[in-house]
Amino acid sequence: IWQAVSEVRGRVVEVHPQLEAGAMIPQDEVLLRIDPAEYELAAAQTEAEIARVQAQLAELAVTEANNRASLEIEKASLALAETELQRIESLAARNAASAADRDQQKRVALTQRQSTQRLQNALQLVPQQRKSLEAELAVKQAALGRAQLEVARTMIKAPFACRLGDVEIHRDQFLAAGQTLFEAHGTESAEI
Repeated sequence: IWQAVSEVRGRVVEVHPQLEAGAMIPQDEVLLRIDPAEYELAAAQTEAEIARVQAQLAELAVTEANNRASLEIEKASLALAETELQRIESLAARNAASAADRDQQKRVALTQRQSTQRLQNALQLVPQQRKSLEAELAVKQAALGRAQLEVARTMIKAPFACRLGDVEIHRDQFLAAGQTLFEAHGTESAEI
């Protein structure tokens, strides 16, 4: 004996033409369909959210590559600024450069250090940002699986060849999740 129970809520949009008490139904015959539109929309929305997170992961990879390239340039610029600072300090020690020139070059070197440090800090955040996006992606993929499962649950099939018991389901009826629909009795054996 199989008791058909609605696993999702919704309006009945299709009913098998022989869905009535006493009817013999072959295995895997679709007995009724619940409107899947709401569940298909949820699946489509989740797919779009997955695409958004994947795009953010791709953007993060590009940003990381750009920051690494910029960091190399900034490091080279910092090396030049520090070399120039050493040269000006050497000249200032011999009174060949002014204190203002030395101070100006120190500012340039400090600005380069700050710029380099800013890029290093941004690169240190990338692994945590990636983990966060990957976790969000996993959540969205699980939600997509659930939405696809709910879409599949909008179609009720006969699990085996059976004879139907009392049926009081009709087209356009609204079903609640967990609502008992009808009973079906297997035809493999009979009790006499």
